[in-house]
Amino acid sequence: MKKTILGIIIVIVLGLLGWYIYVTLKPAEEKTSQIPSINPQSNPVEEKIPELNPVEETNPFGGSYKNPFKK
Repeated sequence: MKKTILGIIIVIVLGLLGWYIYVTLKPAEEKTSQIPSINPQSNPVEEKIPELNPVEETNPFGGSYKNPFKK
């Protein structure tokens, strides 16, 4: 029984030691992110966003409804 517990503890300690060595010895290029930097001056829209609401332009019932209770 004592040998089993001792073996489990040794395996856990060796696993944690291996993980620590793996994490600390990674090359620096794997730790950096590969996200490119964004230049805010290169905005192609330049705050001239077109109105693209299709509901206002394609509503077939826009002018045909008449309220029966309105005089």
